[in-house]
Amino acid sequence: MLPLLLRRPLSTSSRRLAQVQNETHDFRRPWVYRGVALLKNLLIPGVFFYAIFWYDFGEDDHVFLEPRRWALRKKAEFLTMSDEDRRLLGKPVPDQAKRSDTQ
Repeated sequence: MLPLLLRRPLSTSSRRLAQVQNETHDFRRPWVYRGVALLKNLLIPGVFFYAIFWYDFGEDDHVFLEPRRWALRKKAEFLTMSDEDRRLLGKPVPDQAKRSDTQ
């Protein structure tokens, strides 16, 4: 029995093993992997950004209200002119009394 096992290591020949190793070659081009990685790295943060700032969760309070309020405050700060900017442009500066009523 032992001489039989020494002559035949396994039931498959070594030529068959070489063919199996060559069959594992991937047929896809390298740019496919780069494209998939790029899409993955863009889509996942994009979905989070959409869910936090735009998706409508209804009228009830939810966990994303505070980031949305923060974003609205930052947008308002960016789009409104300060008193110094108004003076530079020659536009009238609103009174402090009117500004305190609106806030």
